[in-house]
Amino acid sequence: MFVEPFLLSHPKEYLSTAFLVESNDSYLVYFGDTAPDCLEAKKRMDVIWKRLVPLALEKKLKGIFLECSYLDKPDTELFGHLDAKHMMQELHYFASLVDEVHPETALQGVKILVTHIKDPLLKEGLFKQAIAEELQRCNDLGVIFIFPSQGERIVL
Repeated sequence: MFVEPFLLSHPKEYLSTAFLVESNDSYLVYFGDTAPDCLEAKKRMDVIWKRLVPLALEKKLKGIFLECSYLDKPDTELFGHLDAKHMMQELHYFASLVDEVHPETALQGVKILVTHIKDPLLKEGLFKQAIAEELQRCNDLGVIFIFPSQGERIVL
């Protein structure tokens, strides 16, 4: 296995990390806590998306672990995380890099493993279901959303 780290933005100039993992010429990327690029001065996610383009084109990108901490939050209350709207915005941007002519099919079948779901006001199961429904409703890219559970084995 080989791992390539990338810096991610988190609030107040704190940094987080994404890891691109390669094994047997197959890749997955795991994003830690991250703010959407549209809210940050440094476009750290952009660097990663551009690095992933050739892997997506060659069908070597097997999965993207990406957080969706909230269902819908005002930008000022994201605190360095993604909500459903910003997650889809980032995925649309990545799709446009992969195929600017047909971004709607560029990521078809790519597995998106949704991580870091949190909301203290709702029970996790209900909130996870609400996020799943919202992401699926907005899924005009044909990606496959997976909502892993602690200890669950996932084969990509």
